[in-house]
Amino acid sequence: MGRTFLSTLIVTSLFAGDLLAETSPGFRFVSEYRDPCDQAHGKTCDDLELLQLAVDEAASDGALLYVDGLFEIHDTLVLPKTSTLRGDGPNGGPIGTILFKPTVGFRPMLAIEGEGKSDVVISDLFLEDSGDQSPTVAIDLSSHSQVYLHRLQIALFDVGVFGFESLSIWITDCVVRNSDFAAYFLAQRSNSWRIRGGIASQSAYGALVLDSRDALIQGVRMESNRIAAVWTNSQDTHLGSNYFEGNGSADRTAVIIHQKASDAMLVGNYFALNGTPSQADDQIIRNDGSRTIRLDSRRDMLWPEDVNIEGHVHLQRRAGVGSTGISFQSEMGTQWTLRHLSKGDLVLSRFNSQGQFLDFPLRIDEANASVEIGAGLQVGSSGPKICGGEGPPPTDASEICDPVNGSMYLDSLNQGRAYLRVSGRWVELATR
Repeated sequence: MGRTFLSTLIVTSLFAGDLLAETSPGFRFVSEYRDPCDQAHGKTCDDLELLQLAVDEAASDGALLYVDGLFEIHDTLVLPKTSTLRGDGPNGGPIGTILFKPTVGFRPMLAIEGEGKSDVVISDLFLEDSGDQSPTVAIDLSSHSQVYLHRLQIALFDVGVFGFESLSIWITDCVVRNSDFAAYFLAQRSNSWRIRGGIASQSAYGALVLDSRDALIQGVRMESNRIAAVWTNSQDTHLGSNYFEGNGSADRTAVIIHQKASDAMLVGNYFALNGTPSQADDQIIRNDGSRTIRLDSRRDMLWPEDVNIEGHVHLQRRAGVGSTGISFQSEMGTQWTLRHLSKGDLVLSRFNSQGQFLDFPLRIDEANASVEIGAGLQVGSSGPKICGGEGPPPTDASEICDPVNGSMYLDSLNQGRAYLRVSGRWVELATR
């Protein structure tokens, strides 16, 4: 990397005003451009003028630019294509901070010149808004592709990272918090974003995916977002191995999948309340206007798909033996759970609005090849059967007709009287 940080400071102090204290052909510090900037402008440069000169010159020379200190800017810093802006010093610690205090209307803090393929890298910086009333965006990637954001800390903007028609954006291990609107906002045809690791917290939305395609959000800690951690109406939104906690201040909403969305995939996410798994955990909520679906996918895979305007949803879930399975809740508060109790035994249970068990509307027993519907009817290879004999069915009817609930016995001797097996006993059916 060239000279050490200490030697660079010594060279800068000895020759300041006489020459640009060039750290290395491969990297530069913003502070190196202070005197050249003052000379070029004929006055003391403000921080925006200094940073703009530094990024332009470093990019022109093909050098990395290190933000070595605290800089306060009042308008957009425009990064040239192929530029690299970093905030970590030679020892690896993040030292660069840019504070945004806009003096005019809506402005992004950082933007990229032109449009199209950019090859811009921004890493290891603190980016913070002053918190004034003007709406702000930390990084605007609109109309650009191939941008790389790594280990950034972004706070107090209306939107942390924004893109309109932006393609192939790689974001890793960034912490974006306290955004008035969204930590990440993928707007209209912002396709193939990859957001991995880091934290998105204390915003209205952790990630808002609007009319876009192929967004991947993986391994992100998403907590305390006021409306939802993730909202999507887009195609192929993939959420995997994320941690959700305390999202949706009113109804614990973790993920809202709009009815317009298609092929959304949630794999191996973890939903928690105050760090402890419970039935009151954050929920995945399908916002289709008429159906609410709550699912726990801590250990399982879930594919919400094929949602039509009536609000029907097809779910596929892999659940182990003894799993709590899938829970459904109606508008009237009745709850249903579909559980895999033992090998080959699948049970649909019904509960009231207080969570008290009511009955088993459906049980499927693969081992005995039987299906039980409600409290009385069983079907399958073991019954029920229709059989008969002369006279009423004997108490021990196993030799004549298997005593399975739902079986029917016909008495040919007594004018065809019929009996139905209900709750383990024969009940004579009324005849006219």
